[in-house]
Amino acid sequence: MSDWRKDLKRVIEEEMQSPPQMSHASVEHARRQISNFISRTAIPALEALKEELEQYDRRCEIERRDYQVALTVFHADEEEFSYVVRGRAYHRMFFAFPELGDPGKESHIVRAEVSLGRDSSHGAHTSEITRETIIRDFIREYARWLGKREVQ
Repeated sequence: MSDWRKDLKRVIEEEMQSPPQMSHASVEHARRQISNFISRTAIPALEALKEELEQYDRRCEIERRDYQVALTVFHADEEEFSYVVRGRAYHRMFFAFPELGDPGKESHIVRAEVSLGRDSSHGAHTSEITRETIIRDFIREYARWLGKREVQ
């Protein structure tokens, strides 16, 4: 039986010598997918939340930046809560089972990382996140932030 520590060391050293690279075309493709996700899914979800929250004497601002959008909720002119939907492109890796890789596929996975400040982060592929998913996650995080009971 081989020494797994030596095997692990060899894998790490090889990785450090030649880290995987995403081609420029792959990066641009991933960025377009993320931008489309932000425009077509995240912003409409946050706009629906903004409209509803304003009925409860909350003022809301939606701010879009490159590959992310944030909804900030104000109550009595003070910031009450902030929620960010952030997109990132991750390199496709098949360390444990390289035979599972599909050489015909592009070398990236597009993921949308939904995060609230530094306290939580939930990653999922953009195709798995709907407007409803974002709205439900916002409500759950908002309730938690306000110290309310857990919302299903």
